[in-house]
Amino acid sequence: MNLFSHRIELIDYLSYDEDELLSYFKTSTFISRYSFDPPEAFLLAHIVWNDNWDNLRNYPMINNIVKQIKEYKNTIKWIDLLTQAPGTTTPPHIDGGRQVALNIPVQSEGMCGINIYKRTKNKGKPDAIGSTIFDESEVEKIASINYKLPVIINTAVPHGAFNYSNFKRKILTIGFAPNFNFRRIRELYKNDGLSR
Repeated sequence: MNLFSHRIELIDYLSYDEDELLSYFKTSTFISRYSFDPPEAFLLAHIVWNDNWDNLRNYPMINNIVKQIKEYKNTIKWIDLLTQAPGTTTPPHIDGGRQVALNIPVQSEGMCGINIYKRTKNKGKPDAIGSTIFDESEVEKIASINYKLPVIINTAVPHGAFNYSNFKRKILTIGFAPNFNFRRIRELYKNDGLSR
């Protein structure tokens, strides 16, 4: 078991067209939902939110990705396009409403990825959408990971995103339903129980 086997896992079976995914970023409307500073540094475009699965018809490539996951309507809760401004980081945080995310980099230079933290104090402050935000004094960074392929990330432990490049970081992020934890999704993936 490697040091991060309970935090991040490479997903190597998904089939998708990066150029088509990138085209969705040009036509989508992005909003700020996080209490990160500055608010425009980290923006989302909701594709599926509150079970609006019909919206996938407008995004054929995302629909193709989602349908590669078994029982996707029971497994997946949210699908978003996400942008992160150049030269920004998000504070250490635990996501609200999901324990696991499948992140698919669409445009991510070598200086983009996630920071992984461990708690040094059991605090943190809730934000308006149910996430827990940590001050740097409440966590210790244990790794910074760049990834160019899809990964599942344990979002129930402190983590944060970084973009030290000169370009906007763009990912497709798929949030699994709250009853799916990282261990369960990872085991499903490892045992071919996640993909069709």
